Amino acid sequence: MRSIARIEPRLLQRAVTELLTEHRFTHFVTLTTHDPTLSNDGMRSRLKQWDAQVNRELVGPKWSRHKDELTFFFAFLESPKVNPHWQLLLRVDDSPLTSKPTDILTLSTCFTSAWKRLSPAGTVDLQEIYRMADKKLVNYVGKQLGNMAQYNAFVTPDEFRS
Repeated sequence: MRSIARIEPRLLQRAVTELLTEHRFTHFVTLTTHDPTLSNDGMRSRLKQWDAQVNRELVGPKWSRHKDELTFFFAFLESPKVNPHWQLLLRVDDSPLTSKPTDILTLSTCFTSAWKRLSPAGTVDLQEIYRMADKKLVNYVGKQLGNMAQYNAFVTPDEFRS
């Protein structure tokens, strides 16, 4: 079995694109910091904290016990040296608290308040996805995947789950 480091970057990008188009996503999210001094590790730490805050808000204080009810996302760090920001393909299912679909306003408020606590100068852009993520969207989100260094800045679903 070959290691990821030895696979041609474009082949790996194609494989990730195929994998992502097989999943159902409900939202496309961009989390910006407007802080070019943040390292990849700093950005990853903020994303992990954001994920915990969002799940706590949406699922409740014992959110980590409800793994099947948590947000599901693939995240890509873009422009880490100039304008670091995360782009996420994200799925949020019906609210476990109310059993109703989580509306866009609730998500926008939740996502923004969590991100602002971590990056006060940052912004959140939230867009609904109305159909399966097509290759055009997946390619846009993962456009820097051809650069092997970007795999350090790629977060898979459940990566932050203990």
